[in-house]
This record gives sequence, C-alpha cells and structure tokens, in this order.
Amino acid sequence: EKRELKLTNVFTVFQYTPNHDVLEVSKSDYDSCQASNPIQSYSGGTTSIPLSSQGKKYFICGTSGHCSQGMKVQIDTLATSAPPPASPSSKPPTSSV
Repeated sequence: EKRELKLTNVFTVFQYTPNHDVLEVSKSDYDSCQASNPIQSYSGGTTSIPLSSQGKKYFICGTSGHCSQGMKVQIDTLATSAPPPASPSSKPPTSSV
C-alpha cells in the first residue's frame, strides 16, 4: 500500500496485536521482506512515528511470513507546496467613444 502525506501530518500511528511488530527498513529490505536488519524496531501494540522530513519510509511486520502476505507499507512524505501566487487584478479596458 502506498500513501502520500503532507508534512502537516506530523506522525503516523500503527496499532497492532502483540504477535506483530513494526520494523522500519530500507527499500531493498522492504522489497524483499527482509526483517533481519531494521533501521528501527517497534513493539508494544501502539507506535507513533514522526514524519518530520520529506522522503520515503518503509515499514514491514517482522513476524515470519507476514510481510510477504502484504503486511507492509511505504509512506512518501511530500514537501508542502507554497500556494500559487495571486494574480494581479487587472482593470477591464476602458473605451472612449
């Protein structure tokens, strides 16, 4: 599953039962469901992870077989874009008759 979030979303919350965990992994470990070298490991049933910088983060369940059955998520945090500049108001042309 892929999600696009803006930086105004400060964190994501994972809620899971005790037989699961949340592992932040590299893209290659995400693609291959490799749980042996996580960047970060979380357990306990509820995990709040800050998304304070732009970029992609990859999360999988480290329980054997769960990632390959789809228990993984890629989160792409995008930079907030500036609003478009206001166009100058233009006066309608006047005609002299």
